[in-house]
Amino acid sequence: MYISEYLNQRINNEHGEMIGHAIDFLISSRDTKPQIQALIARKNRLLFSIPWEVVAKMDRSGFHLSSTVLRPYAEREEHILLGRDVLDKQIVDRQGMKVVRVNDLEVEEAGGKLYLKAVDVGLSGLLRRLYFERPLKWLAKAINRPIGTRQIPWAMVDTLGSRADPMKLKVTVDRLQKLRPADLADIVEGLDREERNVLFSSLDSEKAAETIGEVDQEELQASIIANLEPEKASDILEEMPPDDAADLLADLPVATAADLLDRMEDEDAADVKELMQYPQDTAGGLMTTEYVSLLESLTADEAIEELRRQAPEAETIYYLYVVDSEEHLKGVLSLRRLIISPKERPIREIFKRDLAFVLIGDKQEKVAEVIDKYDLLAIPVVDDQNRLQGIVTVDDVMNLLMEDRARKRRMVG
Repeated sequence: MYISEYLNQRINNEHGEMIGHAIDFLISSRDTKPQIQALIARKNRLLFSIPWEVVAKMDRSGFHLSSTVLRPYAEREEHILLGRDVLDKQIVDRQGMKVVRVNDLEVEEAGGKLYLKAVDVGLSGLLRRLYFERPLKWLAKAINRPIGTRQIPWAMVDTLGSRADPMKLKVTVDRLQKLRPADLADIVEGLDREERNVLFSSLDSEKAAETIGEVDQEELQASIIANLEPEKASDILEEMPPDDAADLLADLPVATAADLLDRMEDEDAADVKELMQYPQDTAGGLMTTEYVSLLESLTADEAIEELRRQAPEAETIYYLYVVDSEEHLKGVLSLRRLIISPKERPIREIFKRDLAFVLIGDKQEKVAEVIDKYDLLAIPVVDDQNRLQGIVTVDDVMNLLMEDRARKRRMVG
């Protein structure tokens, strides 16, 4: 049974007399297994609620009541009207990780109760709404070309709404939170601006930041941040790596970027402002300031304690950079070598002094070249006084590396 077949059908009382037309089905967002709780009926331009328990039968001729119970419809926050709030709306298919349109809704009867079973997002659902399904199915059968059907179980659906077109069906935040950021990013690309706002407003700031980081299009990243409430947007920026936040803010109007920076925590804003002063196509523009640096005067045990302190904020801990008291880069220490060293051994005896680095003004092509040449996961960035300023990770130059390797393969071919 599909709700499109029963919308606007007549409602007959226990005496067979028509008392109105069914214009919608009511369920509650609080139900884990959505049950039809009531019919919404129109009579003399007024809306009434009819409890489902008094519906004795439903068929192609309409609804037949066991007793006449008409209550003026008073909408509540948890109410979902399937025709108004779900039909023709966009939803997130968590199986296919994409956005689809609701063409119809399937319901099933069990124990005298009616439950919402699945969402029809296929061609058959659209044809049914247009009253073309039966003749086209007959034709398709005659030529042995069946019409494709596609349904998604209701349990595998997340719904989205917008301020402009509010849906009473709430976003299931707990389920969205469990999706991987990369999967959420795929979903985001299929949404319009208002729907993206709903999605990102429902996520906590950390998950939202991770998701934006997985969005491939820089213009879309900027659009997402620009259209969120400023406080939410600034919270998300604080959770992003400083280099990513700096790149994103650089794509926003100057006034918008300045406002968001003012709303950020002072320490986070300072890191981002420092990175924004460098051209985006240089090592300074690519680098992040979230790295682990250790004073050369530390022992192995002291260095491990310092690592524990810095690690939660670091982009990577595979490389530990050793500096003197004035932040001059002295060398690099591997995590493995630090862990296996005796506790009291000074790290100046175990770190590697010969290491690759780039200057803060070096072009991104050179950064990519050095990372590729020495097969590094990250490379330190220093100023003209050899003071450590940041690191560039391999993922920040991945596109350049892939393009360069593809070009070399073409040359070999």
